Amino acid sequence: MLAGLQGRARTTTAGKLARWLIEKQHKKVLLVSTDVYRPAAIDQLKTLSSQVGAGFASASVDEAPVAIAKRALAEATLQAYDVLLIDTAGRPARSTPR
Repeated sequence: MLAGLQGRARTTTAGKLARWLIEKQHKKVLLVSTDVYRPAAIDQLKTLSSQVGAGFASASVDEAPVAIAKRALAEATLQAYDVLLIDTAGRPARSTPR
């Protein structure tokens, strides 16, 4: 699961990690985005997954993130994926008092 602050390249990192796992470790990888707050993140991960040769579990902004992750885990299990990478929604950095 990839988690972190907004704008810190989690989605890009998921694609790069998937490519490494596929090419260097010979793993079968499934990617899923649970970022229902930014629909473009789902599309971006879908594009990245096709570019690196990974599977992609569909997601909808109408679903709860936990439901998406559970469905992706079931899909990964049924289709014998070695690795499931879950890209989560970023969280804003809290400002620290001075």
